[in-house]
Amino acid sequence: MERSPSPNDTSTRPRGLRRSLIAAALVPAAVLLSLALGSSGVAPGDVISALLDYDPTGRADGIVIDERLPRTLIGLLAGVALGAAGCLMQSVTRNPIADPGLLGISAGAALAVVLAIQFLGVSAPAAFVPYAFAGGLAAAIIVYAVASGGRRASPLRLALAGAAFSALLGSLTTAVVLLDLQIGNMGGIAACLDLRLEQRAGRVPDCKALMLLDREADLFLARRAEADGWLVKPLDAFRLRRAVAAVLGSGTYTEGLPEAATAPTA
Repeated sequence: MERSPSPNDTSTRPRGLRRSLIAAALVPAAVLLSLALGSSGVAPGDVISALLDYDPTGRADGIVIDERLPRTLIGLLAGVALGAAGCLMQSVTRNPIADPGLLGISAGAALAVVLAIQFLGVSAPAAFVPYAFAGGLAAAIIVYAVASGGRRASPLRLALAGAAFSALLGSLTTAVVLLDLQIGNMGGIAACLDLRLEQRAGRVPDCKALMLLDREADLFLARRAEADGWLVKPLDAFRLRRAVAAVLGSGTYTEGLPEAATAPTA
């Protein structure tokens, strides 16, 4: 019977070394393609010239150095970070197909970001990063502690604890999203935009859209979504009936817009 190779079998090491060397050799080629390809093509010779002898007045130099080099470096750093994280996770779990969902890292990061949006008022995408990092790290620590139970954690126990904890965190994230009126409000705006696109394509008949907004700050988004009318919460039966009658009758009903914003343009 053929023996399956052991993880510690030295016969598999030259093969892994060759693959690593091939991958490392492909990195410069990928960097060159990233710098050369785009909406404006740049010849490989011009790319090398821009890297070795940068001319601020040159068109190709500006495209390569000022526009494409930053994105390429960010891509390289992201790839290195993902590769290191994957190696670390596969080593800890002794699972060659381990991913962030296995230890609940993705679910923990998502819950932390949603909680930051809901309760701390965080809105800038760059501000999500520390919350996502903290949430993913906390989830990984909890899963590993539960799986180890005071002794060395086995791959099976890690997978089971990670799956259970991911399901728990995912449920909590869904609950927060459903309770978060702002996220629900954005979903209504997205649905209204999608409805208008379908109408223009002739796939659905023309129909009226009346939106219920959580705050006046969202009324400009409702205008961009091409809603026929909107109400700002809190609601009451009289205003709701009046809005529905206006939309079905005259076609529009708005609340909260300044006169300058509603005045027709010449």
